[in-house]
Amino acid sequence: AEESLGQPGAATCSDGAAAMSKAEARRIRKEQRKEERREFMKNQRREKKRAKQQRKQEARQEFLEAMAPDERAAFLEKKKAEVVARKAEEQASLQHAFDSGRPRVVINCSFSNTSCKEHTSLAKQAQMAYTAVRDLRSPVQLHLTSVHAENTSLRALEAIGMRGWLIHVHEKSVWELFDVSQLVILSPDAEEDLEDVQEDLVYVIGGIVDRSVSKLQSLEQAQQNGALCLRRLPIRRHGPRGAHPVLNIDTVVRILAERLRRGDDWPGILADCLPYRHSGQPTARMLRKQRARARLEQGVQDGGAEESEDESSESASEPEEDCIEGGGVPSTV
Repeated sequence: AEESLGQPGAATCSDGAAAMSKAEARRIRKEQRKEERREFMKNQRREKKRAKQQRKQEARQEFLEAMAPDERAAFLEKKKAEVVARKAEEQASLQHAFDSGRPRVVINCSFSNTSCKEHTSLAKQAQMAYTAVRDLRSPVQLHLTSVHAENTSLRALEAIGMRGWLIHVHEKSVWELFDVSQLVILSPDAEEDLEDVQEDLVYVIGGIVDRSVSKLQSLEQAQQNGALCLRRLPIRRHGPRGAHPVLNIDTVVRILAERLRRGDDWPGILADCLPYRHSGQPTARMLRKQRARARLEQGVQDGGAEESEDESSESASEPEEDCIEGGGVPSTV
């Protein structure tokens, strides 16, 4: 009796496990398709970039070959001097920001990024943040915190060239390094908007780059450590309609640097700094869907028009046949 009672339950568990495995298999296949498409698009962008660079090099070569030898030598020497001057200016700006730049902007690397791609993405965004500060000649002083041997993002940061940057790298956490009263924690989950950027404060950006956005991570960590000031970028109030509040690290750094430089022009700053996919404009995928829908609707309309034409032509031909069958003579024009 006990065995007979246990058998249905065992069958139910087995069916549930099978259903779960099927659902898991579907999820894995979906992720694989997404990854394949992502890789395909990445290769396409790489090829377009390579072709663009090739065209640019060919155009430059033609331009140089059209010059006289003396003119070409003078032109190349001038360009070389401009590059040297630009690099010297960039280095001086970076050194000033490193030594005494304000405000301080911290990329908090204490969050657990589980996959290799997430480590690489964090390192890439940190590099782009550093490049944004360099290109803008901004006085923002960048810090990376919680970058210790146990942090698996360290290898990705070193591989991308972090050791050669003029940037402050700390093994300690942001909560150990700075007075909590100076910290402004930037989180899309905060309830209050950031109004301005002050040089005497420290702005903290969460180093979170997971593909599926996990809400409240930076907010909860800040609350656990007694943070007093939590702010979100004023995207809802001043940004383009439909703009997404979750941004890359480098985009946030650029927005802070521009707010410091340009003053209280939030609409203009956000319009210039937000990437296209976050600007509220239709993405490439949305545009493809719109075109497909338009083609489908056009096909339906064309099909309906053809059917109505066929029906009208059939109805128009019927009286003639009746007339002929009845012995009448068709009229001539």
